[in-house]
Amino acid sequence: MKSFGTLLLALAGFAIIASCSDDFENYTNNPQNRLSFSTDTLSFETALATVASPIRGFVVGNYNKQHLLVASIRLAGGQNSPFRINVDGMAGSSFADVPIRANDSIFVFADVKPELSGSSEPKIIRDSVIFEYNGIRQQVILEAFGQDVIVIRGDVLNDEYSLLDGKTPYLVYDSLVIAEGCTAEIAEGSTFYMYNEAKITVRGKILIRGSLEKPVTFRGSRTDSLNVEIPISYEQIPGQWGGIVLTSTSFGNEMENARIRNGKFGLLIEPSNPDRSKIILRNTVLTNVSGDLLTSVNSKISAENCEFSTSRGALLNLVGGDCDFLHCTLANFYPYLPEGGWLHSEREILKISTQWQPGDAESEPVEFPLVKANFANSVFASENTSSGIFIEEPETGVLPFAFRNCVFVNKGENDEQFTDCLFGANPDSLFVKNYTKKIKDDPNDRAYDYVFKFSLTENSPARDTANPALSEQLPLDMLGRNRFADGKPDAGAYEFAITE
Repeated sequence: MKSFGTLLLALAGFAIIASCSDDFENYTNNPQNRLSFSTDTLSFETALATVASPIRGFVVGNYNKQHLLVASIRLAGGQNSPFRINVDGMAGSSFADVPIRANDSIFVFADVKPELSGSSEPKIIRDSVIFEYNGIRQQVILEAFGQDVIVIRGDVLNDEYSLLDGKTPYLVYDSLVIAEGCTAEIAEGSTFYMYNEAKITVRGKILIRGSLEKPVTFRGSRTDSLNVEIPISYEQIPGQWGGIVLTSTSFGNEMENARIRNGKFGLLIEPSNPDRSKIILRNTVLTNVSGDLLTSVNSKISAENCEFSTSRGALLNLVGGDCDFLHCTLANFYPYLPEGGWLHSEREILKISTQWQPGDAESEPVEFPLVKANFANSVFASENTSSGIFIEEPETGVLPFAFRNCVFVNKGENDEQFTDCLFGANPDSLFVKNYTKKIKDDPNDRAYDYVFKFSLTENSPARDTANPALSEQLPLDMLGRNRFADGKPDAGAYEFAITE
């Protein structure tokens, strides 16, 4: 009796399965029942040649009351297409008889791997995914901009002089080393796409010759966006590559109109000799890193018209050496968005000390005397108005540092080392855009994107506060604007302009 009951249950189950199967095979042939797509064009933005792009996808919906059998789903370009697709978990270029249940959907994913085109300019690449069923033909366009690149994998520049002309971007997979005795000149408009963990190590000399119209750019290699509530370009997300290292044998470096962003650090200057010029930075932006932005150990460095912004660690970590900063903007408004790679930060602006802890944590700290650290006509800002600037207090005497005509969000007062400085500036009124908070009057309650703009507002407290005699050394700001157009130069790298 028990066995008979079990048999009846098994038969009933089989009947239910058979009924469902039969029902699923009852496809509509009504041409009025059409597929719906979550997009009509799937765009990949810039895709680097020879490198598979990140995967993107779209939804194919059958929002009808009857099942649909899609006779054919295929790439118009077939197997020769630079695009690849995956339909409902199956990879290929062509698929036949793909069922989609009533009021259900499937996913189609795609990526693209452009071939070298022989052109230094991006080249548009198009294909389409074609859907055919019941005499109907529909398509979704696939679109990308293919960019040729010169691939660098652990290359070492050994010649006495090497020119990187920048006509075609570079893709650095692990490292580019400029050997001792080699001078590498990088022409205006050059772009370096840096792969995960990639670094540039300078043992010789690097001369970056960017211009205002064509800066030299170092950035991560990902060209897509992080898919969060409001997509964020990976170009804005920190920690995408290593950084640039100047070793102890490197001297006489120059960076003009360089843009260094979204690495783990920006510039690391290893222990050196402060009697020789290590690097001169002009009209350069270092920004958005997951560690310290610029670290200099016992080196002679100079920065003019530069922006140092947005790092999880300190913007400037100066250990000993001889340092001069004129008309610079130091702004640390590092956001907090874990899914975007931004973790908690103390938003440190500046650290000055005389002790360096080598990479080996068990080693004893090394003492490096500070020759001087001078800052003039510069802005120091973060959301932390009571911290962010840390200057070591020696057991005897004072460190030889000086601030002149600088603007601080910190409280303070002028003395022997702070001359004609402005303290307690409101960080919310300093810059055009230095926040990522929700927009209160936005009906959609959308957050700002994560691109900051540290040029000055019309009512910025940094306006008209610079020392004119010092500004004469840099009569034009980072963007080429005349600091004396209104008769009174502003502090920081950017002169106020009514067009902001």
